[in-house]
Amino acid sequence: MDKGGEITMSAAGRISIPLDVVPDILCCLPMKSVLRFKAVSKAWCSLIESSYFSRLQLSASMETNDDLMLVIVTNEYIDESTGYVFFADFYSLDDDNDDDGASTLRQVRPRSCPFKQRGGRLPLGSCHGMLVLGSRYGNLDFWNPTTNQCYSTLLAPGDTQAMMQTTTRSVFYHDTCSDQYRLVQKVAAQPHGRGICEFQSYNLEANGFTTFHTLPDDDVCHSRRTLSCFVNGALHWLARRRSDGFRSEIVALQLETLECYKLPLVQYRRYCDPTLAVLGGLLCATFSHCRDGITWDIGAWVMNEYGGEWTKLFNLITSRADRYVYPLAYSKNKEKVLLHFFNSSDVLGWYHLKQEKLIPVKIPGAPHSFQPMLCLPTLVNYQKL
Repeated sequence: MDKGGEITMSAAGRISIPLDVVPDILCCLPMKSVLRFKAVSKAWCSLIESSYFSRLQLSASMETNDDLMLVIVTNEYIDESTGYVFFADFYSLDDDNDDDGASTLRQVRPRSCPFKQRGGRLPLGSCHGMLVLGSRYGNLDFWNPTTNQCYSTLLAPGDTQAMMQTTTRSVFYHDTCSDQYRLVQKVAAQPHGRGICEFQSYNLEANGFTTFHTLPDDDVCHSRRTLSCFVNGALHWLARRRSDGFRSEIVALQLETLECYKLPLVQYRRYCDPTLAVLGGLLCATFSHCRDGITWDIGAWVMNEYGGEWTKLFNLITSRADRYVYPLAYSKNKEKVLLHFFNSSDVLGWYHLKQEKLIPVKIPGAPHSFQPMLCLPTLVNYQKL
């Protein structure tokens, strides 16, 4: 490269690329290709493994979301290479439908599942490409499936029991103040009665959860566990207040200031089962109401402005005997929403917002019961815990 900054060609006919433009070039490539370029030279390998490039690539990935993966976590052992987790290209679900009108999931295997211990896995959270999984045997795994870096540990029995309660609500997020990743969980000291609600944070050095905040617990959490809702720096959960006839409401804890507050919930129907999710970075509430024992009325609303009014997203009439519906993500063109139906079994389906129709999603070899989550390929690692 000459002093004018232009790329030059060597006598051997090879193009010489200055190292300072390499990061911008690599950020335009799929993550699989980026990892292969570590073999070019020691300088390239050092660059790709640097925290500078990790932040640069993370910013680019979050802006485009091009490589988004759908992760299926199950308690059933799949095979030796897959273990209890398998992956799919999320946007492959958005391709042309099959002849029967369904969409088929295309499985993408990671290089190797680093944990194959007994007991399956329960998803606890996902942030910036790093997954957190737990098991009833006390396994706790922080895993980046893109780089296959994994930190696995065994928790004490007391921490394991609290982590696996159906009323426990967990969140895994990036603390911008400390530039650290935190696993936080809300645990009811007496899950089936009045008591104290504890907020605990995982401590890597102590290899356990430490309580950093407590609140009087007069709420009854919904029993079916779903992925946590982290929006606007706060952990959100649905609860039923005894003093208000067990009407559902949204409770939130601001994790930086420890302020606890409530948000308004859509007044849909008195007798229905709501779920709370994050869709496109916004809070999304869904309600399932059985009309006549055969058909279900499912409504979904999003909170476009945090703390403001709810906007209706869709209303779906279906004969699926699924009591709960959990929105996962929009399609790339924003015309469809991927839904997770669960009750006695787990099923995925696209709902087309304009055509107002449900498109089944086929998952070849999928177990009867699973929990889906989303993961963005990045270079983030557990060393920032």
